[in-house]
Amino acid sequence: MAKKNIPSIRNGDDYRLQIQYAVVTNIMGYKFWLTLKKDFADTDEAAVLHVSTVAGQYPMDDPANGICYLHIPSEITAALPAGSYYYDLQVKSTANEITTILPPIDDYRARVFVIPQITRAKS
Repeated sequence: MAKKNIPSIRNGDDYRLQIQYAVVTNIMGYKFWLTLKKDFADTDEAAVLHVSTVAGQYPMDDPANGICYLHIPSEITAALPAGSYYYDLQVKSTANEITTILPPIDDYRARVFVIPQITRAKS
């Protein structure tokens, strides 16, 4: 992974996170999921956000070169309360191996910030 942490999300905006392997790896069929929680102890059911994708499903994906996008549409981000959340990004390979790829272990308390939107009208 090239990124150290996930950038902020503005609620109400479409959000697209590029996942790119540092070493070119064919990731076709790999499943990626992102979870945001208020507290480490929260159950998965209490997560503020839980979204997933499979490499090769999004039009911009290039799984043969290790690139996948996790897209969160504006309808979902609009429901996210502003604040800071613990998160992780995990991957399940086609060999059924599950790995947490973000945040790095040495930065496990990293947070993602959900920033409030000012304009709410859709033109």
